[in-house]
Order: sequence, then structure tokens, then C-alpha cells
Amino acid sequence: MTESFARKEVLKTAKAIAARGFALGTSGNISCRVKDGLIITPSGRAYDTMLEEDLSLVSLTDGSFTGPYAPSIEASMHRAIYLLRPDVHAIVHTHSPYAVAAASLMGVDRIEPVDIEAVLYLGGSIAVAPFAPPGSEALAQAVGGSIGDRAAVLLKNHGGVGVGKDMASALSAADHLERLCQVSLLVKQAGRLEPLPAKYITAAMAQYKEKNGIQ
Repeated sequence: MTESFARKEVLKTAKAIAARGFALGTSGNISCRVKDGLIITPSGRAYDTMLEEDLSLVSLTDGSFTGPYAPSIEASMHRAIYLLRPDVHAIVHTHSPYAVAAASLMGVDRIEPVDIEAVLYLGGSIAVAPFAPPGSEALAQAVGGSIGDRAAVLLKNHGGVGVGKDMASALSAADHLERLCQVSLLVKQAGRLEPLPAKYITAAMAQYKEKNGIQ
């Protein structure tokens, strides 16, 4: 992905998550992989007035950056995912309501797939990474150690992350994660979850991996 195109995609998606109510003020962050680095939203800048030139270019190698503003404090988390997952070329981190709620349930470290979309679009059950302070190396390591081969991960008491082979896929993952969390919470309130058949999960996970180029 060229740097110019990445900047357009990041800015467009930052405004999209704000419009969805997935980020308030300056919360959340978006990035795209480019050669030897990533384009990411800057720290403390409102999405509604953000410009392409405000975005930061961060080195994948050492985390150094260029740009008029410091990158999002979660740049280390984005770097950790890109370094771990060669198939990932875009990341959408949200503070969306249902993702935060599901990630804040006591004793819950994984959200099981409630419906078919959770497997086809996210890859199955979604881990809740242990709590660590925002922007910390501990959070980057927790997320890297929890996401596995899935298209999303939850951050304890914090929010959600969607990843994908391009920005459309990463935003779709964030959308499906929010829906999974919403439906999961509704099921927990209404009764007990009826698990998807194991045979279906196996077949759907194979489709998910093939579609996303995951070995």
C-alpha cells in the first residue's frame, strides 16, 4: 500500500468510527501498514478536524516517527500486531460501547462465537487480552499474545481491535466484533448460549483462513 493511499484510508476510517459512535473525542486509533512502517492517527487530535498531513509515519523497526504530531500512544500495540501477523495490513482500535462492556465482564477471558458471522468474519472465539495501561509495552505484549489468528481481540476494560488484509476488512472486523459483543451480552441476559455445532465451526474457520490468507 502506498503512503498516499494509506493516509486516505486511515483518515476516512477514523471519521467512520467516530460517526458510528465507536470513538469519542480522540479515543481509539487507526493504522495502515506501508513499506517498513505504518501510517497511524496522531495522539490527542480530534477526528472531525484531522487532515491527512496530521497523520504519523511510524517505523516498524524501532518505533521512531515522522510527522507534525506524536503518533497515538497505542502505536506500540499496532507495531506488535504487524510484526506478529504478516497477513494484517490495517488495524482499527475502537472504544465502542458493547466491546467495552463485554471486555469488562468479571472472569471472562474469551467471547464465544454466538452466530455464524463470528466465525466467518472473525475466525471464532475472541480473546480478552489482560488489562494493561494504555500505551504501555505490557499492553502491546498482551494484545500480541492474545489475538492469535483471529480478526479481532478485546482489551480488558478498554475496547476492541479489528484487523484485516486491508482497511475495509479491518473496519468490518471492528463492526462484527461490536455486534458479537452486543449479541453475547443479550444472550447472557436472556439465558444460556446455544453453542454452534463443532462441525460448522471447523468448516467456517477454514473458510475464514482461506479468505484472509492465514496459514
